[in-house]
Amino acid sequence: MSRFLVIAYFLGTSWAMGLTWAQTQNLTEFRSSKIALSDSFPEVAIPKLRALLKRVDLDRLAKLNIRALLGEAFVRAKRPDEALETLTESGPQSLTWKGHALVQLGRLEEASTIFEQILSNDAIFQRTLIANTLGDSEKVIQLATPLIEKEARFALLTINTLLDSNQLDEARSLLGSENKVLTDRNPTRRYLFARLQLLQKNRTAAIGSFQALVNGNEENRRLPFAYFHAATLGLADSFALDGNEKEATQSLFTTLENHPDSPRLPEIFERLLSWRSQVDSKKLDEWKEAKLKVWQKATTSAISESTPDPNIVEQGLPKRSITRRDAHTLYLLARIKLDSGEADEARGLLGLLRKEFSEETDNLHNQSLVLTGLSFLKEGQPDIATNTFAVLDQRANTGRMKLTAKALIGAAAFSLQDPKQALKAFEEAEAIAKKIKDQKLATLASLNAELVSLQIGKARENTDLPPPALDLLNLEQGLILGDRRDLASRPFLESYLEENPDGPRSAEASLALAEIYCLTSSPELEDLAKKILDQLQFDLTTQPGFAIRQALAYFSLANQLFNSSTSETATLEESQKRQAFAQLTLDQGVELTTEFVAKNTDHNRTPELLFHQGQIQLVADKTGPAILSFEQFLEKFPEHPLAETSRFLSARAASSVNTESEVTRALERYRQIIDGGGPLATDAAIDLARLQIDRGVQEAALAEIEVLLKKKDISPHDQRRLLVLAAEAASRNSHYEEALKFYDELLSQKDLPVTWFNRGSFFRGVVLEELGRQGDALRSYYQVVLNNLDPVNTAEKEWQWHDKCALQGALPLLEQNDRWEDALALALRIAKSGGPSAKIAEERARKIRIDKMLWSEKE
Repeated sequence: MSRFLVIAYFLGTSWAMGLTWAQTQNLTEFRSSKIALSDSFPEVAIPKLRALLKRVDLDRLAKLNIRALLGEAFVRAKRPDEALETLTESGPQSLTWKGHALVQLGRLEEASTIFEQILSNDAIFQRTLIANTLGDSEKVIQLATPLIEKEARFALLTINTLLDSNQLDEARSLLGSENKVLTDRNPTRRYLFARLQLLQKNRTAAIGSFQALVNGNEENRRLPFAYFHAATLGLADSFALDGNEKEATQSLFTTLENHPDSPRLPEIFERLLSWRSQVDSKKLDEWKEAKLKVWQKATTSAISESTPDPNIVEQGLPKRSITRRDAHTLYLLARIKLDSGEADEARGLLGLLRKEFSEETDNLHNQSLVLTGLSFLKEGQPDIATNTFAVLDQRANTGRMKLTAKALIGAAAFSLQDPKQALKAFEEAEAIAKKIKDQKLATLASLNAELVSLQIGKARENTDLPPPALDLLNLEQGLILGDRRDLASRPFLESYLEENPDGPRSAEASLALAEIYCLTSSPELEDLAKKILDQLQFDLTTQPGFAIRQALAYFSLANQLFNSSTSETATLEESQKRQAFAQLTLDQGVELTTEFVAKNTDHNRTPELLFHQGQIQLVADKTGPAILSFEQFLEKFPEHPLAETSRFLSARAASSVNTESEVTRALERYRQIIDGGGPLATDAAIDLARLQIDRGVQEAALAEIEVLLKKKDISPHDQRRLLVLAAEAASRNSHYEEALKFYDELLSQKDLPVTWFNRGSFFRGVVLEELGRQGDALRSYYQVVLNNLDPVNTAEKEWQWHDKCALQGALPLLEQNDRWEDALALALRIAKSGGPSAKIAEERARKIRIDKMLWSEKE
């Protein structure tokens, strides 16, 4: 073979095999890529490694290793999707970085499966970290235990896991063991020991341990970066033990001064937010004013030295003029302002944060929108809140924030009484939650959608709620129907209480069920309602709404019991028993009301409670207590919408007592109502006339009535009442002709109801008898008596005056004039009418036959 051919042969062989991995590592572009990666500049390494992969002279091993290195670069650059597209091989390095990419994507279970394929302690440690992140403490201990005597990282992670799961005895045992890999000078071990003291609530020891860690100066005893900042939080938590949050907040502000760029800023401010009642807001206001002056110098636009108005925060400072710490501080100050009721100033601060801080705080920016919208919602401005949440929806850059925006839009729409929009928003939130595989939020959104559907009477299809959510849905459905006093709420409430007898809302459900039982006419359910109400105990200060409903339920039940005790079907014993039961129930309602009013005079439903107490006391014939209830109402709430009705009922109750003091009270209250000219003025005037007639002041009563009768806007019903009263007043003064005019005017009314016709005819007949016009009187009675009434469809009032005309009017008049045959015929007519006086009439007819020996019948 010639030299030329040999050279050609070797050149051909080299080309066929390509550059080896060893040769590739000597390439300038490869070495510069490695340097970029080691200096934490993966974005610089990525294009160089991509260019290398495009070379056609690389052998398979070189390509495999470069591809693995490119995958590592993508992972370090936080570009996990591109890393997965690159890492298609099954070598150890490729698998390792593929696992890290999956971790970045939150696909932890898949990542753990990848690390299982790698036989190394590093891979086991990564699986242990994943298990720790997933909260699987058993798996952490299972994986780490075989290696805790060999490598400190496994021992430390195991101890940390034991502390996280509150297995303090086990953690103490491992911390105190003579493990050679855990030396006493190991700073991480000392940090975990301080954590143990904190969890044991040993305040003094924990403070000392964390202070020593934070202030440690010896190089070999200093905490790693991450643990150092965790220790600053531990120190604050230690100060906060036993309610010493003020010291804790001071410690955190010291940390912020010394480490303004702490990687634990969110956790620091999370604690400051939870302890914000202990934060000195004056110092924060001073900080804000000082910062505003600094920021003003950085811009040509002027800004008010006070907090910007929430509606003009989109002007002013250049971007990035506020640090992350400043942004968090603005948010903290805004929360404090909201707590103190300074909502406008708080929204100005939040607007400043959104406008001026960099995009690095997208989450804080979004939280400020949430807080702003919620503040408007709390102030009863759901329209502005909806617009705020819509902005959040537009700019949300994560599925979870998008979900939050949709849910808040739903809540605001519901407040705007737009259930269709609320339902749409909640259903969108549910879809997003399912997409990001957050079952808890999906269930919550679905439940809210179901509740809105209940409100609008629209059943949703394909509901897939877990049992706890279904129980809550049953409860809400029962409560909604209960609010409407719909008896259909009963099975839902009973079902919820059966499944959750000791649930956090069982008292609320029990109260709603008792309210429904009070609406029934079942003695068994009434007794059950009483038992439920007696068992309920609501705090009058923190649960005033429930306490009011409990008292009102007592009153409702007492009213039902009083009504049932007077039933015609009840025996005397049953009636007395129900009366006693009703009185006991009323007394318990009054006792609860008295205690409640003493503590909650300013509650918006206290007037309603006092009013209903007075009403049920009237039903129970407790006139004196009823007057006291109405007068207490009027003393405390003279301008309340129910005040006029309370005056009226107080006057009516007082007029029935018949003592000089109560009659004086009644006269005063009636005059107040009449002078006020409100909707009850006519009723008060009629009652006043009635009272004057009963007291013998007929002329004054007639004068009042005549003034009312001249009113143009008086209703026909009130006119009829006044005419009867006027006739009675005239009759009592023996002015029968005048009385007759009033009755004639009554009976001449167009479309006069039968009951009024019968009543007027009876009294007209009585007046005619007083005038000696017996024939006219008899005709007045007979024009009622000769009407054939239907026994089934005739009202009790119609029968009352019909039978009075017959048995108290016409029949005695016929008997006085010895018209016995006519009297017998009338008595027989009434006996056959089927009315309530039929038996009495039959007995009268029998007596006439016997006394007058009349055996023939005459119609």
